Amino acid sequence: MRKLLFFLLFFPFLTLELKATHIRAGEIIARRISSDCNTNTYVFDIIGYTDTGSTVEFGGGLIDFGNGEDPIPVDTNFPIRRPLGDGVEVTIFTTEPVTFGSGTFTISFREFNRNDGVLNMSNSVETPFYIETQIKIDPNIGCNNSPILTVPPVDNAAQFLTFYHNPGAYDPDGDSLSYRLVVCKQDVGRPVANYEFPQVYDQRVFGSLARTQAGDGPSTFTLNQQNGDLIWDAPAGVGEYNVAFQVVEWRKIFGQWREIGYVTRDMQILVEETDNNPPELILPPDTCVVAGTAANPSLIQAIFSADDPDGGTVKIDAFGGPFQVEQSRATYSPSPDIYQPVVAEIEFEWNTICGHVRERPYEVTVRATDDGTFPDDHTGGVILPGEQRVLGPQHSTTGPLLSTFDTWNITVVGPAPTGLQSQVAANRTIQLNWDPYSCPNAIEMQVWRKVDSYEFTPAGCEVGIPLNSGYQLIQTLPIGTTSYLDDNAGEFLAFGANYCYRLVAIFPQPTGGVSYASDESCTIIEAEGPVITHVSINPFTTSETNGEIRISWLPPVDADVTLLPPPYTYILSRAEGFSGNDGFTPVTTTTDTTFLDQGLNTLNTIYRYQVSLYTGTQNPSTDPPAIKSATASAVRLEANELFKQIELTWEAAVPWSNQVQDYPYHYIYRDHVTADPSEIRLIDSVNVVVDGLFYLDDGRATGEELSNETEYCYYVTTSGSYGNDALPISQLLNDSQIICAQPNDNIAPCPPLRMAIANPLDCEVFLGNKPCDFADFSNTITWAKAETDTCDTDVRSYNIYYTESINGTYELLVQNVRDTFYVDINLPSLARCYRITAVDRSGNESAFSEPICNDNCPSIQFPNAITPNGDGFNDTFRPFYTDNSIDGSIANFDFANCPRFVKSIKVTIVNRWGGTVFSYESGGENSLLVDWDGTDMNGKELSAGVYYYSAEVEFIRLNPADAVKTYKGWIHVLR
Repeated sequence: MRKLLFFLLFFPFLTLELKATHIRAGEIIARRISSDCNTNTYVFDIIGYTDTGSTVEFGGGLIDFGNGEDPIPVDTNFPIRRPLGDGVEVTIFTTEPVTFGSGTFTISFREFNRNDGVLNMSNSVETPFYIETQIKIDPNIGCNNSPILTVPPVDNAAQFLTFYHNPGAYDPDGDSLSYRLVVCKQDVGRPVANYEFPQVYDQRVFGSLARTQAGDGPSTFTLNQQNGDLIWDAPAGVGEYNVAFQVVEWRKIFGQWREIGYVTRDMQILVEETDNNPPELILPPDTCVVAGTAANPSLIQAIFSADDPDGGTVKIDAFGGPFQVEQSRATYSPSPDIYQPVVAEIEFEWNTICGHVRERPYEVTVRATDDGTFPDDHTGGVILPGEQRVLGPQHSTTGPLLSTFDTWNITVVGPAPTGLQSQVAANRTIQLNWDPYSCPNAIEMQVWRKVDSYEFTPAGCEVGIPLNSGYQLIQTLPIGTTSYLDDNAGEFLAFGANYCYRLVAIFPQPTGGVSYASDESCTIIEAEGPVITHVSINPFTTSETNGEIRISWLPPVDADVTLLPPPYTYILSRAEGFSGNDGFTPVTTTTDTTFLDQGLNTLNTIYRYQVSLYTGTQNPSTDPPAIKSATASAVRLEANELFKQIELTWEAAVPWSNQVQDYPYHYIYRDHVTADPSEIRLIDSVNVVVDGLFYLDDGRATGEELSNETEYCYYVTTSGSYGNDALPISQLLNDSQIICAQPNDNIAPCPPLRMAIANPLDCEVFLGNKPCDFADFSNTITWAKAETDTCDTDVRSYNIYYTESINGTYELLVQNVRDTFYVDINLPSLARCYRITAVDRSGNESAFSEPICNDNCPSIQFPNAITPNGDGFNDTFRPFYTDNSIDGSIANFDFANCPRFVKSIKVTIVNRWGGTVFSYESGGENSLLVDWDGTDMNGKELSAGVYYYSAEVEFIRLNPADAVKTYKGWIHVLR
């Protein structure tokens, strides 16, 4: 109501003066000016594009900062005004700084009046112009600025010709951008009267004339959501149209993309009747450039050219991120822009440096604009804008200046780390060393490892490690680190393996960015202990009780026999799961190097093995082993059922590599191939170095599509290597279990059962020895798989959902959990409810499980005396927080008195006669600690004596009805 009254009081004496036509287009840009992200101070650029034929200047409107305060008039002192030609002027007003707390803020601007005669709305001259920009401020988001729109939003179009426009958006934070059409507005949530999108207006007014340029259908008006290309194919009316769209910012936060703000642009398109045709642009292919340093930048050059099909002259200009970066901005020449005879050209140059590295490409929006004429008798030479020329008698200079847009993408990548060297160190470890990284703005150095060499030369923008190379990320280090000792996370490296390493530098979010991979460095751990070569399932014995696995190994071929004297005895041990050194049970004691393990559940269980070696001087029954092998698991095959297709994936945790360039093919076996449907035959192979450990069976390999009514059974044979020519065996072949699946499975599994939160201690006990500012909580959720005859038991994984309110909406927390437990870590409190769904191999998701909840144990205690004498102890009235001393010491403090899970607090203190001497409410700059120092609300010292407090405390609880409690008591002020 206050805002409405403000508008009613402010605008009556303005509307008569401002009724004249003037506003064509505009937007609001938010710029954070505080030096860090903890103080969110912004200024806002109110940008308006106006009709220079109007006597009314832009800037008579109101801005609302979306923070609950009344709208205020825009400060019209010191505006930036710049003519753009063609009757258009841009005006920019910058607001005074505004500081925000956390939250979502919609900043809006409203002013009378729009330009007169806009066709696709009613009475535009009497219609307010309204734009808005949204920013989200959250410590989890980080610094946030609005995208900058670099191409002016007033553009010309030709009747019956396709119109193209691009806003040339650039985000200074490097956020990902998308685009969406919206309706032009005249106020918050109020579309302008009778607004129609341009093609809708044309089709209603001009009927069959409103067609595409090719004439193959009704006219269309589209906005490319990914690159911002605005395409109108094709205008039928002649006059002015207004359209609006939003440029939306997206940022990946905790692994999920979140919308963090948008800018709304209201733009104008001026359509004229003309025989002119727009020019044609010629741009180079998109490119990558390796960033240089400030001392030695990396120069990228390109030529943009344009031709005019009518033979006129053309002006080329360019916009976008490279011209907006803070350091080492791009340039092009000639500049300022001039009209040139066709073929016109400009030369782009950009000295790229480390600060330009980012994940997304920079978009250079290039615009070619003709002069609206047909100078077939023009003799050449550069013609400046506005210059007079002599034209043939059949030509006219009254047509619109038509433009063509195109986008050139430049990806700036980090240089490859250099100087990587590896060498064997003590106890089956490898020492890595490398040069200091050349880009100081990178934040992390990734160490990647694989067994056996993988040769590749990055092509174009192929940064980082190739997807199916077999390399695995083993460590992430601070960027200043130049060495690393690989001990395989304490489990030590495998005998006989050729370990190869590469480095990749990572740049900070939100811009992100990855370097090219370093050169490879390889080192062999000699086979001084047993080397497992096979953990191969007998696929034809796959069952829950009678499965078989053949395990084979090599003796220590490189051993020093004085340290490991033969003959050797081996104990083969088995455990469940893919990896780990624990949980092993002896299977056999043997002097052989192969063993058939029987009576196993190879249908459902993953097994891994380890070989312990005993020398000729040891007793395997009593002595510890002389040495152990690395662990190796069997191959596990999974199937995903699709419509007339089945996807296969497989994995194994082994000390060799199953993705090697010398032996790249894995083999696929399936039944229903021959006249005997039960016979399993080889049907295809997969180059896993190219396609990964994945195969899609759609029937093409056998010449017959899969049937949705048939169950198919498969197994795979993997091919791997240690990459060590000194070993007597090079190619390692291992089989998986048989798995059966039926296409087009649409039966959902049952939801999990027996949900529980299994935290080891209850809330009060857990917090009994934690400091008052402790805020690192976790919940451990457990559940059981449902196995009944009423639903599908083919469960592959689980999805976990959560809410922080007992009546709240559940949101996805994590997908594809393979275990039947999950630890939800890094929580600010314990108050969460969870529900879980089961997902089968076909992606069918069950209904929600029953909810399981954990709540906080809130508490707060207040002192009953304060001594405001400045000695640092009990100087203020605050909830017990350590011992209430200024330095926060915890000597002899009972942590049970800590304030816990407090969201907000309101305190009123009165004297003995009931008069209020102090009131306080947390929020903004006011903390939860109150810290009343015995003064009144004017800062005057109160006399010693007894005062009474009432505190309304809101806690963080699952049930809002339980959240607010009132505490009352007395305070003795001692002086």
